[in-house]
Amino acid sequence: MRKRFIRIGGIVLMFAVILGAFGAHGLEQYLSSDDIATYETGVEYQFYHGFGILIVALLIHYRKTSFLNYAAWSFLAGIIMFSGSLYAFTAAKVLSMEAPFWVGPITPLGGTLFIIGWICLIIATFQETERKPKKSQN
Repeated sequence: MRKRFIRIGGIVLMFAVILGAFGAHGLEQYLSSDDIATYETGVEYQFYHGFGILIVALLIHYRKTSFLNYAAWSFLAGIIMFSGSLYAFTAAKVLSMEAPFWVGPITPLGGTLFIIGWICLIIATFQETERKPKKSQN
C-alpha cells in the first residue's frame, strides 16, 4: 500500500504543478481575479493533500493501521471532490457556461473528506501497532 500511496501522491502533486502553471499563465485573459483565486484555492488544497498522501505513505512504513489507509483515501477523494469542483466551476466560467449543478454541493463534501482524513491520521497515532524494525542479516 505504501508504494501505491507514494505513486498516487506523486501523480496528484505533478498535476497540481501542471494545473498551477496553467492557471498562472493561461487563465488571466479569461477569468476575473476572483475566479482565478477560486482556481488557485483548488490547486493549493491539492498540493496540501497531495503532501498529506505522501506523509501517510511514509508513516505506513512504521505503523500498520487501517486508519492510515483511510486517511490517504479520504485525502484523494477530497482532492477529487473539492479541487475538482473548483476546477469545474472555473472551466464553466472559461467556456461561458453555467457551472454544473453538482459543483456547489460537492465542494463542502470534499472539504469534509479532508477533515476526515486528518482525523484518521490523528487516530492512527494513538494505535499501538508499530512495526518492529527489521534486523540486518550481517
